[in-house]
Amino acid sequence: MKILNTYCEKSDISLSVNNVEAVPPTFHARYSSFYRHYLYRIAVTNKDVKAYPIVEWKKCYFIPKPFCLDNAVKACELFEGTKDFASFCHHFKQKPSGYPTIRTIDHFYIKPGRPLFDPVYDPLYSNIEFYDFHVKARSFMYKQVRRMVSVVVALAQGRMDLDQVCQLFEKPGEFPRMSNLRDLLKIKGKNLRRVTTRVTLPNGRVFQEGDGMTIESEKTHGFVVDNTPDLQLGQVEHGIYIASQDVANDPELIHKHAITHVLNVAGCPSEKLPGLHYLDVYILDLPEEPLCHHFLPCFKFMDDALKTGCVLVHCNAGISRSPSIVVAYLMCRRQKSLSEALRQVKAARPKANPNVGFLQQLQKYEINIAGKADPSSAPIS
Repeated sequence: MKILNTYCEKSDISLSVNNVEAVPPTFHARYSSFYRHYLYRIAVTNKDVKAYPIVEWKKCYFIPKPFCLDNAVKACELFEGTKDFASFCHHFKQKPSGYPTIRTIDHFYIKPGRPLFDPVYDPLYSNIEFYDFHVKARSFMYKQVRRMVSVVVALAQGRMDLDQVCQLFEKPGEFPRMSNLRDLLKIKGKNLRRVTTRVTLPNGRVFQEGDGMTIESEKTHGFVVDNTPDLQLGQVEHGIYIASQDVANDPELIHKHAITHVLNVAGCPSEKLPGLHYLDVYILDLPEEPLCHHFLPCFKFMDDALKTGCVLVHCNAGISRSPSIVVAYLMCRRQKSLSEALRQVKAARPKANPNVGFLQQLQKYEINIAGKADPSSAPIS
């Protein structure tokens, strides 16, 4: 699973594998599956918004207000059940006679979503409302889901009404013309000045977009470079230290505090100093990152380290990931509450501030281990 996620990131594939299971040789990914579950994310913004959070690039569909959630919910209900979805079939008129367009939608609903990054650190998230479309069925036609979502969005924006949506099922194969916006854009586009947009991804890849083409032009760091070293080393308890990656690369500090083991929970391998024991655990600083999946290897490494020496736990900045792991360790091994463990970590590392998703997972973890004689045996997810 770790290798798959590493490959996806290096290949710029927006996919994260959270769990894998063994299947028999007869399993077929298409015909043996019980159902398929699609998630479509939309972000509703003010009409005057011209800049969006870069983290959401190509991971969310931005639409301007107005957007009526109640109308969207009503529209989703019309799609559930067994119906003829010919109106939502890509190039339906070009399909051969008898092409199967009957499908059963088990669930189709919309609910409030969440951003991929903590809005506290990006002001571009202000006044943006996120919503998630969930669609579950045994099978879909090509581009069926995106067409279903586009109809619901059109109704929520007032460009369609419920009667028009019902007509899509009463007259399968027909798709009503919502407006002449496309024709107007073609006419207006001839008089628009050509522009090029420069887009920088979080991983540092830079693209130039213009005239319908996207060209990769260069590669940067993908973040604001701060060359000021952060050498604050905090002692959480005897044998456990927490810091940024700068401390992990400082031989003098490592030797001064007799550190023998280094646990790196950042998203990239760390530099290895001779004579030390290392464990690199790949954790992304995102609210949806399954933090609990990494507890067991981290806890075991820290246990082994404390038997013979001292352990340093670090990520990149020593703010979110490493404090979260140390907090979870104190909760499990020292039977401390979440508030007690977090207070102890912040006393050692004042910058510690786990992201909102990690805090929610730690709250759930606290409930799971409550009252357990051996917290290490409690469920971690």
